Amino acid sequence: MGEFIHKLTEPIRKIKIHRGNSRLSKKGILKSITTSVLIAAFSYFVIYPILGTVIGLSVINSSIKLLSQNVFNSNTDSNNQQISKIENNLTRISDSFENMGWMFSVFGKKSLYNDFSKVLTASQQSVQGGKLLLEATYPLSMYIKDFKPAITFDDSVPSNTREYRDYLEKIGENRYKLEEASYRITLANEILKKIDINSFPKITQEKVIKIKELSKTAESATNTYKETTAFLPEILGVTERQRYLVLLQNESEIRSTGGWITSYGIVGIEGGQIRELFVDDIYNADGTLRVQGKRYSPPESMSKALGIDEWSFSLVNWSPDLAETRIASEQFVSDLGKGNDLDGVITIDITFFQKLLDKWGGVEVPGEDEIITGQNIYEKVFQMHREFTPGSTQKTTFLANLANEIIKKFLSMDIGQFVEIGDVLLSSLDEKHLQVSFKNNSAYNFFNNRNWAGSLDNKYNDAPISIDWNWGGNKANQYLNKNLALNISIKDEETIDFAYTLTVENSSTNNVYPQGDYINYQRIFIPSEAQILKVVGFDKNKFSTYKESGLKVIGGWFNIPVKEVATLEISYRLKRTDSGSQFPLTKQDGTTFLDLNIFKQAGERKHAYKLDIAYPPSWVLTNPAGLNTISNQLSSRFELNKDMEYKIVWNTPN
Repeated sequence: MGEFIHKLTEPIRKIKIHRGNSRLSKKGILKSITTSVLIAAFSYFVIYPILGTVIGLSVINSSIKLLSQNVFNSNTDSNNQQISKIENNLTRISDSFENMGWMFSVFGKKSLYNDFSKVLTASQQSVQGGKLLLEATYPLSMYIKDFKPAITFDDSVPSNTREYRDYLEKIGENRYKLEEASYRITLANEILKKIDINSFPKITQEKVIKIKELSKTAESATNTYKETTAFLPEILGVTERQRYLVLLQNESEIRSTGGWITSYGIVGIEGGQIRELFVDDIYNADGTLRVQGKRYSPPESMSKALGIDEWSFSLVNWSPDLAETRIASEQFVSDLGKGNDLDGVITIDITFFQKLLDKWGGVEVPGEDEIITGQNIYEKVFQMHREFTPGSTQKTTFLANLANEIIKKFLSMDIGQFVEIGDVLLSSLDEKHLQVSFKNNSAYNFFNNRNWAGSLDNKYNDAPISIDWNWGGNKANQYLNKNLALNISIKDEETIDFAYTLTVENSSTNNVYPQGDYINYQRIFIPSEAQILKVVGFDKNKFSTYKESGLKVIGGWFNIPVKEVATLEISYRLKRTDSGSQFPLTKQDGTTFLDLNIFKQAGERKHAYKLDIAYPPSWVLTNPAGLNTISNQLSSRFELNKDMEYKIVWNTPN
């Protein structure tokens, strides 16, 4: 663009006005007039349009960015001003763009003209969609702004009778606006996908790139919000009370859903207001049920594995599937007098608290002499576990006070502060230090599709799932180093062999709490129709196999004493004839697909994982899904800190 302007102005720059003549000739006057006309024309048709376009793009970019940060800001006037600002600048750009139309024709830049037209059209669609989105999200933004809990951990007596049912109802009523907003923003993004950034002058390329990025983000955020409105009013109790079980788990003593349950809470929400809030130590709950003479039979697999014939609330999370834990918890909760039905379960572990405290720099907790931070929370919890005796309220009081301070911190935050801790919430959900499973189907699917619901659904039809159960009464999981390896050999389109190796080192130096021998009942979940080829490494090589949660389970004791290393090896085969529609390879028109899902146990720390896949030499790889390739081999080395998914594609001969 600079070179283009330089050449265009060259004739003007060569015109010199001779000031030495006291009298101007007709020729001089004509030249002066011509020069003035050319300068005016150049300013109107070139300089003004270019500056107007660049400035307009810059203002639109900054305005859209600011508006996207304030979508849930209840300041309607400010948001409307931003919308008007964007609209005005779009008008300015459109006017400037029309004045430059002749330039594109003269210099054969029709493609640039078309691309710029697309940017303008997409921007107009985005603005219209943005206006509708602001209107659609207004009820939620007002709910967030106005919400004040009627009950806290400090006082179970309601402090107010305010409900927010009108906001929740309006969220549902505004879905038609949200649908239209989603349509326009998606349309804008599709238009922007088709433009060629390189066709734009360098002076505008960065702005156009940012607009494309913002449009993509806006589409994703709008679609996500649209998903949540399908269930948000219901889970917040718009029509009836919703009751949720909250389990605080200690991942240093790993259990199936993330850790040993140290405390539990019940939260009841009705009309968007907290109507129930209760927390207690899990052992107090067990003691209360024993005093009442309640007896519960454990799942058969649990009874055989652990040698127990009575079940307790503290052991309710035997199944790694969180939905099954919710169902199993209902009878315990009912017998404790805390209600008959549970509409969801939320699990939180110490790592989640630690991440929040690191972000905030710590919080003051009543009764504590020092600020509780991410650095000292583990030691504080360990100390309470050492000193805990049944009936003691020390641990319950500390955790309740800590939870209360965290909740109060949450409720006092504005949307900007929520955005600041968004990375903590997202990483905790991804890494399963925070899990949420709802009875509501739409809510369940929303979280499960993102691997946040702790579910063992049918997508886990290939790779093995490793589930630990620390039965040693210590926190040895803090001292374990694991190396996992999976070798997949695709024999042909009908047969796949899997070889899984789990190597664990216990770096504990003694048997003094919290360290110690790792006494672990290990379960490996594999596809239900898998043919077991090899099992080596369980204590005394004793193990059992059974079916549970729709999968085949290989279970046995896999203990690692202090300062020792142990290895478990399991191999199995999947055949299409046995697995039917659950066979992991799918074929379509000469193309073969493998959707490989690797499961990370909730609460686990990140551990090294080695993945190797071999496939027939005649197959032509078209999508390696980010894996390293050499010959007919795929491989990857990574740290397993969340569920991993690989969608691999080959062209396969008939």
